[in-house]
Amino acid sequence: LLTGYVFEEKIAIASQYLIPQTREQCGVAEDTLSMDKEVLGELITNYAREAGVRNLLKFVEKIYRKAALKIVRDKEEQITVTKKTLPELVGQPVFHSERLYDHTPPPGVVMGLAWTAMGGTTLYVEAAERTRVRVEEGEERKKKDHEGERGYMKVTGQLGSVMGESAEIAMTYSRSLLRQLDGSNNFLESAGIHLHVPEGSTPKDGPSAGVTMCTGLVSLALNAPVNPVAMTGEITVTGKVLRVGGLKEKTIAARR
Repeated sequence: LLTGYVFEEKIAIASQYLIPQTREQCGVAEDTLSMDKEVLGELITNYAREAGVRNLLKFVEKIYRKAALKIVRDKEEQITVTKKTLPELVGQPVFHSERLYDHTPPPGVVMGLAWTAMGGTTLYVEAAERTRVRVEEGEERKKKDHEGERGYMKVTGQLGSVMGESAEIAMTYSRSLLRQLDGSNNFLESAGIHLHVPEGSTPKDGPSAGVTMCTGLVSLALNAPVNPVAMTGEITVTGKVLRVGGLKEKTIAARR
């Protein structure tokens, strides 16, 4: 089963097939337009990130059609496509860098990996403290609205039902794990927590963010930042991580 092409395969396909084919169709001589592999890489990374090469071909065709027009209309003899001039030919990038933090993110922030129709992608899970309810020993828990309860968690980021369940499972196991790591730390029992997955306008679903959410919650509770690595996997309430799917696409996203 062919799940998609990696970056190097797309470079080779574009150089050996798409560009020669398009150049011939547009009637542009080989020595008239130059476009190196760095520009191709920019095109693949920021414009045509899908698993196949159909959109990549469309952008290559757009470049050569505009080049042919310049040759005929403006009598240009040599056209060089650079990363700076690329937006003039194909428009602004469709995709942007997925890295929100240049260095080690703060406690509670962890990078995860997900599979999408466009291939693999990275996403951040951010956990932050909203409120803290101080409960004296022996005091009964008061019935309040969600934001006044101990251990309340608000989840945002347009998550689907499966991902919402993953957040609940992650919280359950995180509390259990925190008791094992530090019995005196009751942060997850007493704090109101906001768990968010950017970008909020993009719908997200699936179980593989469980281990990422759990790591973010424990990181926040211990006030310990997590090294900038990406992770994926569905977690159970007892802490077992289930088999991971879409490894090729997720690995490509991590490398990107």
